[in-house]
Amino acid sequence: MLPTVRSTAIRPEEDALRVALEEIEEDIKRPGGMSKMRGKLNELWALVGAINAARERGRKAGLDGASDWTVVDEEGLKQIAQVGFSSVNFER
Repeated sequence: MLPTVRSTAIRPEEDALRVALEEIEEDIKRPGGMSKMRGKLNELWALVGAINAARERGRKAGLDGASDWTVVDEEGLKQIAQVGFSSVNFER
């Protein structure tokens, strides 16, 4: 259970985050939950590694990494940005 802070009112987005974190905590406590969490984290680190490798290839080719990236899927980018703030399902 997360600690309670009573000095200010809880905003709706804070309450949504609390719910999401409690769901993650429940997922971890289930049998096999830590393995699923490790799997998801490994998947995310692999994506970070792929992005870094692509940037490095761009640098070696003389390209400026910051200007070479274009978002082609705005909805996908929003989903990625919301990973920590929505109900996360660690099962595929």
